[in-house]
Amino acid sequence: MVLSIAILIAAFAPRLTALFQKDKPPNFATFGNEIDSFQKKLPVNFTSDSSLEKPSLAELDETKKERKMPDRSAQLFSFDPNTASTNDFKNLGLGDKLIKTILNYRSKGAKFFAKEDFKKIYGLSSEDYNRLEPYIQITSQQKNSSAPTTKNHSLAASLHAQPSLLDLNRADSVQLVALPGIGPVLSSRILKFRDKLGGFYSVDQLKEVYGMTEDNFVLAKEKISVNVAEVRKISINDVSADDLKQHPYFKPIVVPLINYREQHGNFKSVEELKNIDVITQEVYQKILPYVQI
Repeated sequence: MVLSIAILIAAFAPRLTALFQKDKPPNFATFGNEIDSFQKKLPVNFTSDSSLEKPSLAELDETKKERKMPDRSAQLFSFDPNTASTNDFKNLGLGDKLIKTILNYRSKGAKFFAKEDFKKIYGLSSEDYNRLEPYIQITSQQKNSSAPTTKNHSLAASLHAQPSLLDLNRADSVQLVALPGIGPVLSSRILKFRDKLGGFYSVDQLKEVYGMTEDNFVLAKEKISVNVAEVRKISINDVSADDLKQHPYFKPIVVPLINYREQHGNFKSVEELKNIDVITQEVYQKILPYVQI
């Protein structure tokens, strides 16, 4: 009996003790001091990876301003994007940042030859384009010339006889599906990738499309070309972190690029991008066709 009583006491003693003993709350003061000490040792330009997913409040505020719906008081009237003034664009309900992008595009000597060209302006939402599209009236940009000579006739006939290549930056889904090795699924992926890039500057970029095999690429590359003038440029002094994250080539370098711009001010030249550690020569050559000051 004594042995049985001793066994019972040994079995239930820890449970009885737990009823009368309360755990002390953990003290995180020491751990907090260690975190503060560690943060003070970090370099000034250090930024955690979390900033890739969580932009600053200033960036979010700026993005909201740029992406807000057009003012109800916006006027709709016929306009030529090649000649419209800053006030014209403002009256149409476009934001200052977008207007600056359009003016920069024109200042480089670029022209809008069709309504669809206006859609390629970086930062122009599909809602704004659909709202303005019926009012876009583009004056013909072709130069007037006298009647063609016999030589011109021969040259035109020669060019007409040659098989034309499909411009990847203007092709639609129907034209892409007609290419050898390109089906409906691959066609859709090409268009989505083109939209994210802002246009192709090389036929070889097709290899980066998910699902594009080497065999498919070989079959299609002889039928296609790219017009680099169609590529949308990004103003690296004005673009926000959120907009950069949408571009496949810039997404991995958004944080260091924005940090560098905030610390050193606006870029004086495109080559200054090479001063950023993560932008290697390979990365620089890859993003070069998409940037402008």
